[in-house]
Amino acid sequence: MSQIILQKKKVRGPRQNLRKRQGMGGSTVAVIPKSIDRIPPINYQNKLTVRRRFQASAAVSSVLHLQDVLNQFLVATSTTLLQPSIEVVRIKEIEMWSNQSVSSPSTEGFVSLIVEASDSTSNNFVAPPFSWNDVTNSTSQVAHLKKTFSTISPMGSWHYADNINVGQQLCFISCSTSSTIDIIFEIFLNYTGGSRTYTSAVVGATAGVFYARIPLTNLNPVGVNSI
Repeated sequence: MSQIILQKKKVRGPRQNLRKRQGMGGSTVAVIPKSIDRIPPINYQNKLTVRRRFQASAAVSSVLHLQDVLNQFLVATSTTLLQPSIEVVRIKEIEMWSNQSVSSPSTEGFVSLIVEASDSTSNNFVAPPFSWNDVTNSTSQVAHLKKTFSTISPMGSWHYADNINVGQQLCFISCSTSSTIDIIFEIFLNYTGGSRTYTSAVVGATAGVFYARIPLTNLNPVGVNSI
């Protein structure tokens, strides 16, 4: 009677699964198993999107400058000096609501936004002087507008946190009392860059604390330390 011998096949693990293949010209090439991953690349300068809310304690009617944008991302280096915690910043979007109810035509809620058409910074961008506005019709139909801005427009372009053309006008904002404004910024934190040249003098700050300054008269930051 013939004898049947069953042979158990040895299964190799992922680290043992190295084999040689015949390459070009008779050379041998080692095949690295897929279980060994290469060190992944890392981007130290990650772009962040920040939604900052502002509340109107009274009617607002002012020009928003580049300086007002830089003032939203400051850290106290002493009790009297604030410096940017960011390297670059831009305004991506603005959304406005008027929460004031209608009692008469003279007190109706409203929101209005006019963007700057020319750029006095080194970007030299130009854009049409667009303007938008809306009024409250009822307590359930409040004034509202939402606008997104291109990176190649004066309003939405990138700016270093430097003391260069900080007086650049970006837009004109007006709204009624109790209005809410959300500004969405895109920023890069200053992880690898040198110290930026923009500074803001204050009184009574706490070193190491992050602050935002009031950008426009009667328009107050919500949920952040303001000074």
